[in-house]
Amino acid sequence: MKIILFGHQNWGIKAIQTINQTNHDLVHVYTHPLDMDKNEKVWYDSLTQVCKKLGIAVTEQNFVNDSDVEKIKQMNPDLIISAGWRRLIPSSISTIPKYGSINMHEGFLPSYRGFAPVNWAIINGEKEIAITIHYIDATADTGNIILQKKIPIQLEETAKNVYDKALTLAPELLLKTLENIQSNKAKNINQKTLEKGFFCSRRYPKDGKIFWDNTRTSIYNLIRALSDPYPNAFCFFKSQKIFIKNAKLIQDDYRGPPGRICSIIDDGMIVTCGMDHTKNQAILITQIEINDKIYKPKDFFKKLWEDLE
Repeated sequence: MKIILFGHQNWGIKAIQTINQTNHDLVHVYTHPLDMDKNEKVWYDSLTQVCKKLGIAVTEQNFVNDSDVEKIKQMNPDLIISAGWRRLIPSSISTIPKYGSINMHEGFLPSYRGFAPVNWAIINGEKEIAITIHYIDATADTGNIILQKKIPIQLEETAKNVYDKALTLAPELLLKTLENIQSNKAKNINQKTLEKGFFCSRRYPKDGKIFWDNTRTSIYNLIRALSDPYPNAFCFFKSQKIFIKNAKLIQDDYRGPPGRICSIIDDGMIVTCGMDHTKNQAILITQIEINDKIYKPKDFFKKLWEDLE
């Protein structure tokens, strides 16, 4: 099949590498500039550079629209694949290929449509996510499902851990999908026949603010959902913005007002969370970042006391 890829981030790179190992012809790649989103840390490689090394034609742009229709028609693709592409592909383009257009989504559809599905799933305390490959229709992540693979989320895992697990499974699922589409054996499950789904909004760095009157579990989930390379969860101490890079739920039982620093030990800083004083409220903060410097909490507070003296 002749394939056009709309890709970005590591999902796009993984799709290129997978297609390049097959007999399919990747005729063109559309990707976003690395600096497209000013609110996002760039922690992934450039698809443009990957394509240049492999001799694949590539175009960088933020959007595709009706002005790109004729160019894509001239390429005569059999299939369009979206992998990490951040914008809607209009139906004037998605309906061009013989086999239509498909999207790789790291979310459990019909739930977790839209932005940052892995991060949102961890924030919500989910025990699993899924990679879903589905046909593209007029709205985001609502097309008929072709294939779906569940991935467990362990309590100690961060968003990056889960993201990497999903990325590892992606080639196998994409290859199976390509094989089934070409042989006309691809499933075509209408999402309307499943439970009612929902859309996740885009996340911004400011959304990482910790509210200590929330439960310790919800605060822990926020911290691990926003661990590196994502913009970290944060709080303030004496007007000093502190990014929380890592934390643990501990068995040691501490209770008190929300946000109270109860103890500073070698392993970190114990803070009480939530309003329910009838049970353990403790979370252990093990690593923080202040003014682009990473500290163990005890080292930061030792320096703070020395500065005050």
